[in-house]
Amino acid sequence: MVKQLSDREIDEVLFKLRDRLDFKERGYVKELLKEARDGGLYQEELHKKLAQLRAEHKISEGDRSAIEEAIFGNN
Repeated sequence: MVKQLSDREIDEVLFKLRDRLDFKERGYVKELLKEARDGGLYQEELHKKLAQLRAEHKISEGDRSAIEEAIFGNN
């Protein structure tokens, strides 16, 4: 399934996650979502990009899961 996210929708997702992500983490995720949305955002593509942020210790595994749930709602 492909998602088209506007700036407003990205901000809404980040707002939903305000209790999970700190300011720095929100910045990483916002940048990732803005870059990844060109041509649509696929769940597998998002999963890989979030896993990369996780491997770089920029977000936690729980954050990764929560972000995917907030966007695709089926994890």
